[in-house]
Amino acid sequence: MESIAVGISLALDCFSAAFGAGCGGDVGRGQALIMASSFGLFQAGMLSAGWVGGAFAAELLEYNSLIASVLLMLAGAHMIVESFKSGREPCWKRFTAALLALSIATSIDALTAGLSLRFLELSLLPAAASAGLASFLLTLLGYRLGLGIGATLGRRAGAVGGSALILLALKILLESLSPA
Repeated sequence: MESIAVGISLALDCFSAAFGAGCGGDVGRGQALIMASSFGLFQAGMLSAGWVGGAFAAELLEYNSLIASVLLMLAGAHMIVESFKSGREPCWKRFTAALLALSIATSIDALTAGLSLRFLELSLLPAAASAGLASFLLTLLGYRLGLGIGATLGRRAGAVGGSALILLALKILLESLSPA
């Protein structure tokens, strides 16, 4: 049961990022499936790395929220700017770079979670599988909902999606700054 809760909580960032991508309308269905797969693999992989890495991961934990926040803010700002440009076709190279940045940004907290799981002596395999599957499914759901908003608001929906990513980044940053 703990593994499912961990998986869903880690997947919420993926949902938000996919919602933004769906709003922007630059991501097709095939790319959404690739995004969901990438987010799922990164979540499971980072969770596993935190669990296995232990002491090394502890060095990175100090900066994970800042790194994730900066990557999400940059992606959000880019989406907002792109929503006001006209006549641009989606580009696979741009998608790949954005996908990598978003995959890292949305999964970096899984590194911390993996380290915590190890200290709590929880099993890695169920937690990693739950995180990967929940991230995959919530990414597809977020993308689909974003498409609906995008269809309603038109091209400017990318600004809504970019704003959602910036708000997510601010939330992560504020949570990291608040006392535990």
